[in-house]
Amino acid sequence: MPYVVSLKQFDGPLDLLLTLISNAKLDIQDIFVSEITEHLRAGDLATAVELLPRVTADYQLAIDTLNGITIVKVEGPDYVGRLAIVKNPEQVGLELAPEMGSVGAIISTIAQQSEAVLAVNASGFYDPEGHGNGGIAHGLVIKDGKTYSDFAGGNNKTIGFDSDNNLQIGIHREGQDLRDAVEFKPALIYDGMKVVEGSAGWGVAPRTAIGQTRNGQVLLLVVDGRQVGYSIGCTMGDLADVMLRYEAYQACNLDGGSSTLMWFGGDYINNCASVIGIRPVPTTFLVLKEGVTNNG
Repeated sequence: MPYVVSLKQFDGPLDLLLTLISNAKLDIQDIFVSEITEHLRAGDLATAVELLPRVTADYQLAIDTLNGITIVKVEGPDYVGRLAIVKNPEQVGLELAPEMGSVGAIISTIAQQSEAVLAVNASGFYDPEGHGNGGIAHGLVIKDGKTYSDFAGGNNKTIGFDSDNNLQIGIHREGQDLRDAVEFKPALIYDGMKVVEGSAGWGVAPRTAIGQTRNGQVLLLVVDGRQVGYSIGCTMGDLADVMLRYEAYQACNLDGGSSTLMWFGGDYINNCASVIGIRPVPTTFLVLKEGVTNNG
């Protein structure tokens, strides 16, 4: 006999509920389908049912159960954003524009060439008067353990995954075990503690950030900005608050502004703030398909 679920939004068999959500035919909040699916695969139907009423304040926009990705809409008083929650950190890594060093590439091009399912912008880049071509990354770039650009110095943070797929954020150390990394600032969350308040001198703007929970899930966040009446952007404190709400243990700001974009399922899913169109970038953090990892 099938398990029957009775919720405010749905009353019927559990398998039908999951099918409707996965096919985006049912607008339903308060359900973490990736967790439910995990328990279903293990035959633990009782736990799967118990998870159904669990609540979140944000609206789920997309659920990719095959690749372990959930995307939610995050909102504040003056901003709107998208947060991707990636179950398996082995699928997350850095990719470079094909001609990094001379010219960048738009995120969709980098993602499609890598056969990725999701991507966001990562490194800052040389951008004189806002007319840079995205080719010259600012500071550290490491991919698959190979250094393509050296650390620029100052108070920037190294942001990258080690060989155990743990997100490392902190002071740059030569010889550090990193498979994929960039540099930027400021740090948002250290060891579960918020380390930035208010604007922190960065004002209000479009933002991109990366984080990781204690259980390894990767959080990729973009916040739209410079769009009056829709989203003017957020502060670093706002960014940290979103990361904390989703239990980030480590998190850091990445390059933002007119470069902030998230690409998923063949299209951009947030609004570009650039008045000159989508900008080329030197690097992206991307999510590979399930079964394709960044550990060789």
